[in-house]
Order: sequence, then C-alpha cells, then structure tokens
Amino acid sequence: VLSLSLENNLRPKYLYLVNELQNEVRSLSKYPTYFSLSLEQRIRPRHKFLVSLKKAPKGPFPLSSFVLTDESFCQRMAGTSLDKYLEFRQSLLLTDFAKKYQQT
Repeated sequence: VLSLSLENNLRPKYLYLVNELQNEVRSLSKYPTYFSLSLEQRIRPRHKFLVSLKKAPKGPFPLSSFVLTDESFCQRMAGTSLDKYLEFRQSLLLTDFAKKYQQT
C-alpha cells in the first residue's frame, strides 16, 4: 500500500469507498486489502454489476465482496454466472475507455 500513488491510486479508492459504497473509513480496518485492489478492474465493476442486477445492498457495501474470487463473487453475491459478470465488466471497461478517449 505504501508504494501506491496517493493522488492517482489511493485517493480515488478512498472517495469511491465513502461516496459510492457508503462506507466509513473505519471499515477499512476489517478489509485493509481494499486499497491493494484495482478500482477499475475489480471494485467498481463488482459494485456496478450488483447495482445493475438490483442486488446491491442498501447502506454500506460489503467490502468482503471484493476479496472473493470472481467465481465466488458471482455465486455468493450476484447469484449469476461468471460469464455474465465477465461480459458486464468488459462492456464497462470499454465504455470507460471510450469516454476517456473522447475527452482527449
């Protein structure tokens, strides 16, 4: 965690944790690995996927869902197939890439 960029890596994850996932900073004491995970490849796609399925919990988002393997996440949290999640994540990443490309 100490080798990660504060402005480009840790700050965006912190803001997502508080603003989008509705968690408190102290929740990180239970899941400090949150900061080592990719915001674009794991955190945001899993959150958005559950929102799209209307399976996102009301209130604080469970950080434990980010440490599961993709397959376990799909089975336990989403109740769907791994293929469906991977397709969603790929689509989200391509959409984000297109938005960034258009801004330049």
